[in-house]
Amino acid sequence: MSGVFVKTDSTTWKAATNYYVKTSTGWKEINQINAKINSTDWKDSGIIKDNLTIHYDGYNTNSYSNSTTTANGTTWNDLSGNNFDGVVETTSTTPNSITWDNTEKAMVFSSTASDLPANNASAFNNNDIAIKDLNYVTGSSDGITNLTVACWCKSVSGGISGLQTDGTNTTRGQHDQRIIASFDRSMTWRFGIGSDAVGGTNSTGKLVFGYMGTNAAGTGQAFGGDRVGGGGINPGSTSHTYDLRDNSWHYVAVTFTTTELRFYVDGVKIDTQTLTANQIGGGATTETPRFGFLGAGSEAPSFSGNTGPRQIFAGKIGAFHYYTSTSGDSTATLTDAQILHNFNALKYRYGFT
Repeated sequence: MSGVFVKTDSTTWKAATNYYVKTSTGWKEINQINAKINSTDWKDSGIIKDNLTIHYDGYNTNSYSNSTTTANGTTWNDLSGNNFDGVVETTSTTPNSITWDNTEKAMVFSSTASDLPANNASAFNNNDIAIKDLNYVTGSSDGITNLTVACWCKSVSGGISGLQTDGTNTTRGQHDQRIIASFDRSMTWRFGIGSDAVGGTNSTGKLVFGYMGTNAAGTGQAFGGDRVGGGGINPGSTSHTYDLRDNSWHYVAVTFTTTELRFYVDGVKIDTQTLTANQIGGGATTETPRFGFLGAGSEAPSFSGNTGPRQIFAGKIGAFHYYTSTSGDSTATLTDAQILHNFNALKYRYGFT
């Protein structure tokens, strides 16, 4: 908008190098236009929309309208237009394992030791947000060649009392695993902080993307396991010492192509890894579907099926963005600039200036 002028008050005109909106306290310059409907509710987040497969937004009442702490049975509506809604599920054993924070507009995944499972303990099945309708099968028809998965999250500080202190306690995985989203790592992909992988450099507190890759023919498993942004499992850079378990909001993201993984924290690329996989999934001959979850691992052949691993995310998830393309469109893999755009679009909500 360079060269365009806007009126900032009744007498003054100002050259606009960016977008402006009128608020109750005057004109405000921002990096995009958002229509403010009321004091807490923004109807358009301003993020990239092309190839947006799932979009959950805690600040948009069209996405989540519940204002009470109790979240079990409520629906987090998908704003992408695909209707891949998420249903909050807890059990009678742990009814408060997932609640709603109406102040920070986020789902809260318990960090209380009694609410956190010892890996696959049966009592903790279905403590998750189950994603409706979207699933992947292990045939060659829906292998993923381009992907972006991103999330605004706040993970509780340090190890969890009674469960995780040194990065080796298996009740939270080998490296304090906190799962953000999963469609089953051993068949498609899993995204989170920390890992359950055995061996390798400690990934505690680091961004992890685990997936199963296949060869060009879609019939053989060419790559599988965890990749760690700045960590060291199969393999990874050791140049970063960040720890996302700091009880602060972060925008975390990973992008996938057939040749490269990129990891981002708060709009900044922190790690790039070269791949040999041709695609994610599509490598086996059976057609077992895998449905997805937020906050837990997936072993689900049907909607709201079995979770696994059951190490739920410890902290808050405020928004979730998932980009894929059935046509293999490379624009489903967001660029560095687009990841930064998405971060800038919502950072004002989460304490960034």
